[in-house]
Amino acid sequence: MSCGERITELMRSKRLTQQEVADKIGVARQSISLWQKNQTVPSGKNLEKLAAALGTTSGYLLFGQTNPSIKTFDNGDTPPDDVVVIHEYRLTFGASPVGVEPSPEWELVDDGDDYWYKRTFFQKRHLNPDRCKRARVSGDSMEPTICDGDTFLFYEECDSRPGCVIIADGQIYAISVEGQLKVKRLSKTKDGIVVRSDNPDYQPEIYSGDDLSKLRIYGKIVEINRAF
Repeated sequence: MSCGERITELMRSKRLTQQEVADKIGVARQSISLWQKNQTVPSGKNLEKLAAALGTTSGYLLFGQTNPSIKTFDNGDTPPDDVVVIHEYRLTFGASPVGVEPSPEWELVDDGDDYWYKRTFFQKRHLNPDRCKRARVSGDSMEPTICDGDTFLFYEECDSRPGCVIIADGQIYAISVEGQLKVKRLSKTKDGIVVRSDNPDYQPEIYSGDDLSKLRIYGKIVEINRAF
């Protein structure tokens, strides 16, 4: 049984409509519908509120976990053995000596959402979860694929320099240009890298030669979660 099927089953048993559940947890009715259809998955505080509204636990909704000692996925709760917690980060640049290029750092977002994944999620994709991070999108350049406020999971490259990253043409990556975090489609050319947006209002940007030093590629996007 999927997460959406468990939500539907509990709503039916409690005779709750989508609108009633939405009102209880403070989201749009469409969010309930998307969760029921498994098009998106509830997370963070919405997951906690949904579990409370349906009289169950977060673990049961996501994974069918019936262990009563696991009630929520926040406030220091211990995850089950088959679950990996991925935190939300923001990209920052620390202070550097004069004349030295500052090194980017990933700073944990204190009030960010923690996402819980089955270990099999990473195993099926041949990913090391220790090298995965979540971050948040700002801006409309990737609409309609990715919208402002969406969060994404990416697999962090060991070395973010463009020449050290194997780029799969047309795939979406977490990058930064002169310190600004972006989510873009990348393609390689003979002399450099083309950075494309899905929103047609934004023109492609080409980085080659010395301009490549402005670009850092942090990793390929593995998953996108829509904000409602």
